[in-house]
Amino acid sequence: MYLIDFNNFDHNFCEASIYSSGNNPEYMNSLSSLFITFIGINGLFKKYNLLNIILLYSTLVVNGITSLFYHYYNTIGWGLMDRMSMILIAISSVNLFLDNVNQFLIYEGYKKIHLLNTIIHLAVVSYFIILFTVAGLHMENVFNIMFAFFLVFLLFNVLLINKHYRRMGIPYKLVLLSKKGILYIIISGVFWIVTENLCGKIFFVKYLFGHVWWHIFVSSGGYMLSLIPIYIYMMKISRCKIDINYDYFNMPYLVFNNNEKIFNIPDLLV
Repeated sequence: MYLIDFNNFDHNFCEASIYSSGNNPEYMNSLSSLFITFIGINGLFKKYNLLNIILLYSTLVVNGITSLFYHYYNTIGWGLMDRMSMILIAISSVNLFLDNVNQFLIYEGYKKIHLLNTIIHLAVVSYFIILFTVAGLHMENVFNIMFAFFLVFLLFNVLLINKHYRRMGIPYKLVLLSKKGILYIIISGVFWIVTENLCGKIFFVKYLFGHVWWHIFVSSGGYMLSLIPIYIYMMKISRCKIDINYDYFNMPYLVFNNNEKIFNIPDLLV
């Protein structure tokens, strides 16, 4: 059996070229990874009881730590831990939106809802099996391309929510936050693509610290997107009005307003 040494060198990201032409720790990439952990911890302190939200925020905490060690040591072992935790983030995020897939299919006027729902779930399971396999085989370029499909899935869901938010009873302020979250994710992807592809071609690109911005924007954007399924869950368990508040870090979060009740029941809850 062929075994891969955990400490075998993987590869460096663009930042390392600032310090030397050889293998080198990526100091800013490592430090910015902790922002992902911060987003996860901050989310966990909001005390939501939705399982997939708890899994999402917990995985963000772990991913920030594995990403820190990956960018510092650049080994295959830490790289796999980083990618595997990224997949777990994707799984919990997809599950959050799949909880409401039936309602979207109804809104879009599809027939044979059960059949379509089954096909969608089979496709999602197949996608993640392939993604785990690609990560395990260390096919990094293929992994990056396939992970982008997950980000496209999030965009598709935001478009559906923007189309049907009134029927779902979702406040437009929350829809705007989801759009902002998608914009952040797109910006983060552009930073990654530009810096890693142009690093050796344009001398100043390495000083843009593009991967740092990936860490910051993709995690904060993902957090904003998570508020939509949280809101839907909160609507299902209570008829109290739900307010959007901001914490000490100016991060939005949802709380029940026990002084006001919802009397106009959204289609989603009927």
